[in-house]
Amino acid sequence: MLLTVDELKVRAAENDVDLTPFTDDRLEEMIGSAQAYIEIHTGRIFDEQDIVDDRFNHSGSMIQLLHYPILSVDALEINLLPVDVDSIKINYRLGIIHLPWKVQPRLFEYDYHVEYTGCYEDPYPPAKDLCAELVFVEVMAPADGKEIKGYRDGGLSGVEITYFPKDFEQDLNELRRVTIGIL
Repeated sequence: MLLTVDELKVRAAENDVDLTPFTDDRLEEMIGSAQAYIEIHTGRIFDEQDIVDDRFNHSGSMIQLLHYPILSVDALEINLLPVDVDSIKINYRLGIIHLPWKVQPRLFEYDYHVEYTGCYEDPYPPAKDLCAELVFVEVMAPADGKEIKGYRDGGLSGVEITYFPKDFEQDLNELRRVTIGIL
């Protein structure tokens, strides 16, 4: 989680937000919902997660992983052949795998399968701030007549927020991951 309940309570006290009507379990749910919203809208992850990425007809000497930063690459296959992950250069901060000449496929396009662990080593402070803000919006929403609602649509779930704090969109944009277009 981006924030623990105890961290949220400290931030609430600093911002004169009353959390007493909410149980710790409810606050944890609210933190999870806010974090999910941030992760969905920024393309970043803030909890350690094991991720599998399969792509077909990829080209280039680098592989840009979908989520980054990363903590480790556990397995990599190029055209169904295993690659020794100790033999490749990995930019953990940007989630880029640099394929050395000897493992690059001789074909222009190739398929790959990679298993990795994505996460920030420490939760990213601006994301923690934004997460706390979203929880505070939800806490104060009943008084304002505004709310954060969870939804489920088929296999998808997410969060709908009907009110955003001032400068929220700008703060969210600053967290959006930069996508490298051509590798």
